[in-house]
Amino acid sequence: MRFSIFSLMFAAAVASVGAQTPVAPLALIPQPRQVTRLHDLTLGRGVSITLPSNARDRFAARDLGDAFKASHVRVVYDGAASVRIEFVRTGTARARTLLREAQITWSAPMDAEGYAIVSDDSHLNVVAQTAAGMFYGAQTVKQLVDGEGATATVHLVNVSDWPAMRYRGFHDDLSRGPLPTLEFQKYQIRTLAAYKVNVFSPYFENTLYYDANPVPAPPGGAMTHAQVKELVAYAARYHVDVIPEQEAFGHLHHMLKYDLYSDLAETPHGHVLAPGQPGSMTLIKQMF
Repeated sequence: MRFSIFSLMFAAAVASVGAQTPVAPLALIPQPRQVTRLHDLTLGRGVSITLPSNARDRFAARDLGDAFKASHVRVVYDGAASVRIEFVRTGTARARTLLREAQITWSAPMDAEGYAIVSDDSHLNVVAQTAAGMFYGAQTVKQLVDGEGATATVHLVNVSDWPAMRYRGFHDDLSRGPLPTLEFQKYQIRTLAAYKVNVFSPYFENTLYYDANPVPAPPGGAMTHAQVKELVAYAARYHVDVIPEQEAFGHLHHMLKYDLYSDLAETPHGHVLAPGQPGSMTLIKQMF
């Protein structure tokens, strides 16, 4: 998955089986490393998703089901439908058979977060070694659907994919302007994860609740301990690590503007802590 947030990349496509003319490329973000387009299938009878026994894989399966439902496509679990979607872990006989028949070679770089999608006439299988790989495969499946309701179509493909970068992150400044609500940050997590971003890095100056220094972070204007714990746990389900950045010596006007801390600033009520002031390191240690 060669990733870019800011540009649309299109997967290489192979003409559908038996077709005499080339088919249009699939718009998939990020672009998988290898894509073979087979054929399209109308979802008049909806989709059937086989729920895995593994809890984290089951989360990916239900997340995929919710995406189909949002497009008004009928979803059943282990029932009759136009297409059946299954999640298969590598190391099983079924995974080996699927990969061999699709002529996909599983390699070591795919182990941690890679996945394969193997399709036939009416089946679509997501193959992965880890829960992260399963989740990312499901995110690609979401993008294979065009339209809504009974006229929606799914592009059946064979895919092999793995990330070029271990860390794929988004940095968000939470100290300038209104503090985003917890629900909006969860929405950000879901959106980022859908495009295989795995790091969310919020930036703080005075918008975390600091036990020893509560004045600069008034209620409603800072994230509480409970909100932080809830966001971190929520993000983990989507395979996103929350890595915070706390400002230290500079950009602290929203703290240093208070008389309580003015003696620690290089200039009265300024923006930068004076490193030589005995209380500066104490303050930073308390914040961290």
